[in-house]
Amino acid sequence: MSDSHTTDEILEWASSNIILRNSPFSLERYPFLEQIYQDISPIQVFRKAAQVGITTYHIIKSLWLADTRTVKIIYFFPTDSDVRDFSKDRVAPIISASPLLRERVRGTDNVGLKKLGDSSLYFRGLLGKVRVRSVDADYIIFDELDMADRSQKEYARDRILHSSLAWESELSIPSLPGVGIDASFKASDQHFWLVKCPSCSTEEPLEEHFPDCIREVAGEVSIVCPKCHTPLDVRCGRWVAKHPQQGEVRGYQLSQLIAGIISPGRLLSEFKGAKNETVKRRFYNSMLGLPYAGGMVPLDGIHLQACLGSEPMRLEVGPSYMGVDVGDTLHISVGKMTTEGRVRIFWLEATESWERLDELIEACGVLCTVIDAMPYKHSAKELALSHPGRVYIAYYQGEHLAKGREGKGEKAVPKVNIDRTESLDELVARLSRGEISLPQGGGAVEEALRHLGRLRKERREGAGGRTVLGYAHGLEDHYAMALNYMLVATAIAPIRAEREGISLKGLRTFK
Repeated sequence: MSDSHTTDEILEWASSNIILRNSPFSLERYPFLEQIYQDISPIQVFRKAAQVGITTYHIIKSLWLADTRTVKIIYFFPTDSDVRDFSKDRVAPIISASPLLRERVRGTDNVGLKKLGDSSLYFRGLLGKVRVRSVDADYIIFDELDMADRSQKEYARDRILHSSLAWESELSIPSLPGVGIDASFKASDQHFWLVKCPSCSTEEPLEEHFPDCIREVAGEVSIVCPKCHTPLDVRCGRWVAKHPQQGEVRGYQLSQLIAGIISPGRLLSEFKGAKNETVKRRFYNSMLGLPYAGGMVPLDGIHLQACLGSEPMRLEVGPSYMGVDVGDTLHISVGKMTTEGRVRIFWLEATESWERLDELIEACGVLCTVIDAMPYKHSAKELALSHPGRVYIAYYQGEHLAKGREGKGEKAVPKVNIDRTESLDELVARLSRGEISLPQGGGAVEEALRHLGRLRKERREGAGGRTVLGYAHGLEDHYAMALNYMLVATAIAPIRAEREGISLKGLRTFK
């Protein structure tokens, strides 16, 4: 850690002014927190288990900063109700127990805003753009990030654009791999608490070797060296960055394995008692501070690499099928049906040009295109009108695949309603069975593999209050959606080109 990002100020200030649960502030029982309290790196990420002291650290850090500087701080929570509970139950008691802070709090003091001298500490829910955008800041904190509306995060980050301090922290119990705090942690330098084995000198992240790092010997359960199983004293460790080259973002991994708050015996007992996916997920998320997929992420790296075919990516003349996921960028998938009923993708592309869709449809002899109707419905309908009978605008709605028309008279266009979960299940199943192949090479192919790997299921409330499984929204999975639309196109297109009166002769080719 560079000296410019290290200070003893917070520890000294907290020791003099903070009382927690009727006792003076101390880290004597929690040596793993000492470096964290000294670290003032501008951007910090904490992938954490429950109850490891990181939320308290951010409260104290915020109060220290507000007391010793003139700043604006915004503490973001998933919802406004979370804000009320946090402000009343966590922040207010710390302020009321401190003579210094009681004296410094003047004027406004409510659940949404506390004024300390000339500094302001705001508490906000990540619910709407108006509240997220309403205040500029010098320091923003995202707590329980994985439970929040992540679409609002970038708007919130804009609050510190003009600050000379521009600090940012993210902290959360993780959920699924590659999502929320896990994605942020993997983009950081990834600090792990390492304990050197006194017998074999092994020094490895305990979380990455669970459950081999915990053993029961002669009736006593201990944290042990994952290699030789010698008992370890987790208090005698040090923070080491796994990827120091990613030093712009400081990341910390915290689990109950290093915190010592929950006994090794209880950890082992709870792990052995985790018999179903829900309990396993809670254990990995809340006890180990690790993301957990289980059966909720259907396509792993082995499945995805097996999807790669033998042919390079190149444009081909039809008959073919196209799927388009629509946003500010259009993600396109074009493929053919083989004589064995398999699907061979030969082209993947991301573009901002709607004219490019016209080019591909005509030059590749596309029999059927399925394009996301939203959010640019007018442009999608114009594409459909330009290629009568060959372009369907698509909606993820309804419980079955159903074709129809939208609009009246000359402005009517073909449409298709798609059951999102059912269609993505079909895409995943066919990819897993090797019935869909991707071309070799190219950045678009690598990006498509990443997007497919982000497909994941989540539980949510369905009709009648029952819990249903569906694919998560709001992820960067655009090529996965383009592939899904293309697969739908193969299902609803006419069997022969002649049925639509499309001539494949004389089509121009790309160079």
